[in-house]
Amino acid sequence: MVPNDQTASSQPWGNYRVSVDTIESLTGYNFLSSVSTSIQGSIEANADNGPTN
Repeated sequence: MVPNDQTASSQPWGNYRVSVDTIESLTGYNFLSSVSTSIQGSIEANADNGPTN
């Protein structure tokens, strides 16, 4: 979730990773509504934390 201002370039893009749940909460959208609820829960709850290079 990158801020829409000039401060975004001062941090590596990996610092802006958040979970799908976070984005859904802020926007009111349900991005994976066609996926079963149990699978949605496991996909949406975690933010990627893998390498960024």
